[in-house]
Amino acid sequence: MRYREYKPKKNVKKWSLMDFFYPLVLLILLAMLVVPNIGNIIRRMNEKSNLKNIEEIRAAIMLYYANSGGNYPVDLYELKAPRGSYLKGSMSVYTAEHGVISLVQMLDQPDDSLDNGGWVYINSGPDIGTVYIACTHVDSNGKVWSQY
Repeated sequence: MRYREYKPKKNVKKWSLMDFFYPLVLLILLAMLVVPNIGNIIRRMNEKSNLKNIEEIRAAIMLYYANSGGNYPVDLYELKAPRGSYLKGSMSVYTAEHGVISLVQMLDQPDDSLDNGGWVYINSGPDIGTVYIACTHVDSNGKVWSQY
């Protein structure tokens, strides 16, 4: 079997530095548009998770109330296993200013001046059963966290 000798084509354009530079510039410009929005997307996802968590905690409190003959839990830990099976999800809360916090404070009355980023549960008095986030900062929609 005879093989032909390889001869490169004469009019083949060689790669220059500019051929690598233009796509690199385009990728950098695209990254400059996308990267700042990723932080906002993650923040909004965490905020939606907070709203879901607070709804689940409130529903668990009402279920506990209904099953215990009209008594509210003494603290939120009664809702979680092994003491209770009313709350399956996480009790952590995220705010941009405080990060992720799992702290739960039990109070006799609401205190809007608290700003530690955790949960507040009112376990006595006229507001018994109330739960909210102890944060005076605003979410991405401009609403104060403690108002949810």
